[in-house]
Amino acid sequence: MSKISLKKHIIKSLSNLSSDNNKLVFITAAGIISGYQSEINDKSNIRTASSSMSMTAGTLLKDYEQNIQSLKDINENDGFILLKDVTINNGHSAFSTPSFFLFFDQVIAVAIGNPEAS
Repeated sequence: MSKISLKKHIIKSLSNLSSDNNKLVFITAAGIISGYQSEINDKSNIRTASSSMSMTAGTLLKDYEQNIQSLKDINENDGFILLKDVTINNGHSAFSTPSFFLFFDQVIAVAIGNPEAS
């Protein structure tokens, strides 16, 4: 359907390697964002904010894909990764949230690690 960028390919590949001990760590203009990949359409516990965002992401993706079928050229940086257990650190403060949409075009760099341990 859409083209895939090297950045998107690396992010998706690293997300498959993350584990309970190692979060995905993203460098963005807003700061360091770390979390675990959340599955789209995860119905495991619909009462949690993370699961609710997961279901919303599934619905949004389905609607988006139906609307873009008529477009011939889709931006290769389009899309997002859904994260859970997220911490955003901008150097001055840290903010935690149960779930977070991170858009591929906002990522400068990505790694796997545990930034809270350092």
